[in-house]
This record gives sequence, structure tokens and C-alpha cells, in this order.
Amino acid sequence: MGIGGATTALGASLTAPFIGMAKASVQAGATLENQMSMLSTLYGSAEKGKEAYLWAQKFAAESPMALGDVIGMMQTLKPIGADVHVCYC
Repeated sequence: MGIGGATTALGASLTAPFIGMAKASVQAGATLENQMSMLSTLYGSAEKGKEAYLWAQKFAAESPMALGDVIGMMQTLKPIGADVHVCYC
């Protein structure tokens, strides 16, 4: 491998972690947007959806559950009348 090939390989190995971080950041943003949209629909308004999301974040931080699990629980129980967000406030 010549100097050009070594430089290319070095450049690729140095940029790969940053590309991975950028992809993870975009995926996290998309997940947040999807969760906020789903909660806004579930709770009837963007304001109530945001309030529910903030509650879910707090609950997840104080419990062994992951945020996605808390939101999934809310999504499952709200349509059958069990509003976890209100029950545990």
C-alpha cells in the first residue's frame, strides 16, 4: 500500500466514528419526533403530548424502565382508559 492508500485508510478510520455518531444523532431525533407525535395524537394536543413526554422522561429516570418502555406502556394503556400519566403524577 502506498502513501495515498495509507492516507485514505487513515482518513476513513478517523471519520467512521463521527459518521456513526451523526447517524445515531439523526436516529435519536427521529425517535423523539415519532414519540412526541404519537403522544400528541394519543393525548389530543401537542401541549398535552409534550406534558406526557416530560412525565415519561421523569418516570423513566426514577425507575428501572427505559423511556421507550414507559411510552409503550402509555400507548397501550391510554386507549383502554388507564391513563398512567395521571395515575402516577
